[in-house]
Amino acid sequence: MLQGELKVLTSEVPYYFGKTSGTTGLPAAIPITPFIKKQTLAAIACFLFYADRKVPWKKLHNLRPVWKISYTNPKVLEKTPSGIILGPMSANPLWTKGMGEIYTVPSVTFQIEDSSASGYVQLIFALRYRDLGAIEGTFASIVYFSFKRMEADWRSLVENIRNGTIRQDLNISDDIREILLAHLKPDQARADFLEEQFEEGFDNIAARIWPEMKLINCITTGPFEIYAKHLREKYTKDILLYSASVVATEGFMALNMWPYNKTPRYALIPKLHFYEFIPIDLTGEAQPRTLLMDQVEIGHDYEIVITSANGFNRYRIGDVVRVVGFYNQIPLVEFRHRAGANLNIKGEKVTELSMIQCLTEAAHRMPEKIKEIVDYTSCENVMLDVVGFKNDRKGSYHVLFVELTSINRDANHSTLAAELASVYDEILRNTHYKYIELRTTKSLDEVLIYPIQAGGFSRLRDYLLKTTSVSPIQLKIPRVLLKKEIVTFMLNERV
Repeated sequence: MLQGELKVLTSEVPYYFGKTSGTTGLPAAIPITPFIKKQTLAAIACFLFYADRKVPWKKLHNLRPVWKISYTNPKVLEKTPSGIILGPMSANPLWTKGMGEIYTVPSVTFQIEDSSASGYVQLIFALRYRDLGAIEGTFASIVYFSFKRMEADWRSLVENIRNGTIRQDLNISDDIREILLAHLKPDQARADFLEEQFEEGFDNIAARIWPEMKLINCITTGPFEIYAKHLREKYTKDILLYSASVVATEGFMALNMWPYNKTPRYALIPKLHFYEFIPIDLTGEAQPRTLLMDQVEIGHDYEIVITSANGFNRYRIGDVVRVVGFYNQIPLVEFRHRAGANLNIKGEKVTELSMIQCLTEAAHRMPEKIKEIVDYTSCENVMLDVVGFKNDRKGSYHVLFVELTSINRDANHSTLAAELASVYDEILRNTHYKYIELRTTKSLDEVLIYPIQAGGFSRLRDYLLKTTSVSPIQLKIPRVLLKKEIVTFMLNERV
């Protein structure tokens, strides 16, 4: 289809190809057809109807700009031999065509090719706007790193707002810079207010600088749960983080109609796809038995399979969900983890969800030593052999790379990591029946935790953006490393 061949997956001619992130594998191209466009717009209309019944959606979005944290510069779009554009779904012209200037930044900002420069400019314009009511951030990680950037660069941001300028060292073309400067005017009063607030620290900063802020729309489940936790604990506190929908490049799949639930749950949308469900204990089979919507059971985990209008027949999208109820006859699901995101040396299948839950609990049991778990990733010890890394450990074991903040700044992080590993291992043995079996028989050794230097995961993000084709808006930190280049990078980031 990319070459222009017609009627391969669908009878319709695509108007766009959505490109998957390729964070954990090769990126794929998904045909987006006019029928899919119609379906998606109908689903969005349904979402907006239900959202406004639960939260002041219209009040926060209508007649006022939204801070849309986005990076849809021209570099992420490419023309295929068929003449049809290929790019991430966030850059799909469907989302912005005919909408005009609806965000805090002029739309030309999204033409800045350097994602770091674009992010800085977006901060300037968002901070200038006093009555900001909502943020759209796609993933909680994107929102979190934007606030981290705000905290790191607040002095120059305040100075730019005070003078109506943009830092000269930012990689922005002259024509775009000129357009942006035309939208900026010196604002001494706003700059003074922001400076006063920033000097007091960044605890609950969002509500302090934007009193009208009520909603941040971003995905908070799965690999983004740790960033949502950091936002709630520091930058955004009680502002609602609304994980509003389940959307992938493959299509719009589910709506969260209960925004105030502690754990987001979603109602699958039956008109968009035909759904099948693989029981979790059968996911390792090549052709597993599947269940339909009326056959799933509450409290059970399943891998989702979809058949869609863009030609995907019985397609395993890789998401594992738990059925937690029904809305009429439609299953309500909670996201659990990616099907392939687990450590599985000898059949234990320790998922990313188990890892973050055990890490969080382990840190809670060490309150006098560990302030927080900043971020993490993992691999099986065979990956150390693949990259030629040697240590004094023998046997089979899991490896975790953990960036943490200690209570005592002078603490020995290697000693702290070893203690954290013991507590983590104990918790996992008490919660995972297969893991305790393998540990008891000494088929698996205790987990090895390598402490990572402060800012290591921020540098990993930069590395992935420079060395892969993923766009900043699609980037996800892989929780189980399968690429030797990333394993080597993390080993070099050890304390």
